[in-house]
Amino acid sequence: MIYNVSKMEQTKIAELLTISEAAKRMHVSRQTIYTWTHEGKIKPVLTPGGRTRIPEDQLIIKKREPTEEVDTNVYPIRNISGLDPSRIEPMGTKEKNWFSRTEEHWYWGCEGNEFLFKAGREGTGDNWAEKIASELCELLGLPHAEYDLAIYRKKKGVITPSFVPKGGARLEPGNEILPQYIGGYEKTKRYRQNKHTLRIVLALISREARELPIGWSSLDGIITALDVFIGYLMLDTWIANQDRHHENWGLVIVPENRTVH
Repeated sequence: MIYNVSKMEQTKIAELLTISEAAKRMHVSRQTIYTWTHEGKIKPVLTPGGRTRIPEDQLIIKKREPTEEVDTNVYPIRNISGLDPSRIEPMGTKEKNWFSRTEEHWYWGCEGNEFLFKAGREGTGDNWAEKIASELCELLGLPHAEYDLAIYRKKKGVITPSFVPKGGARLEPGNEILPQYIGGYEKTKRYRQNKHTLRIVLALISREARELPIGWSSLDGIITALDVFIGYLMLDTWIANQDRHHENWGLVIVPENRTVH
């Protein structure tokens, strides 16, 4: 039920919130606000101009404990503030830390012993971009790293479990592989790397990677690791990803099976 605001109450209009403002204040989605109004948990009012507003005193807000997850009603935000990192990840420009698996802080169905926290840069959309890209890959059936939004000691970011199998397997990034085949390749050079070309990378993957991503059921028409990599480039184009530098692709090497993925 929506209540009308009388003329005597118009002086209190400043105390009324839009649906979006109320959702933000309560850390929920707009749809949740609509659901709560339908269920009678919140009593909205109708302004003289015919607009629906939520009185401040109707806000359902509870004080969150430090370890409590924020419920966005869409994707959970994992709070890992109580954990200490096991090691620092030196690759890339963002702050990254690895954490050991615990029973409470393992959110994925995959196997693994550790997960990575990547701190997003303020005002860039880094975090939701990582999450959206992951979910789009899931919808398309592409092999991908799993991502969850996260908070680590007041820093907003994402967490992702390691996809490298246990037992001696390793991830070898592009900047470590290319110097083995190209004389004078500068693996620490991040910008204007003119030897990091599509032709060279495709030739290298075609030569070295014989297996599809571990644990992935291939889609029709995708036969080789090169097919998968080209699919990633098509994904990059679709989502406008401009971050496919030489530390942002690589090969998973499994010595035990003598396979390269």
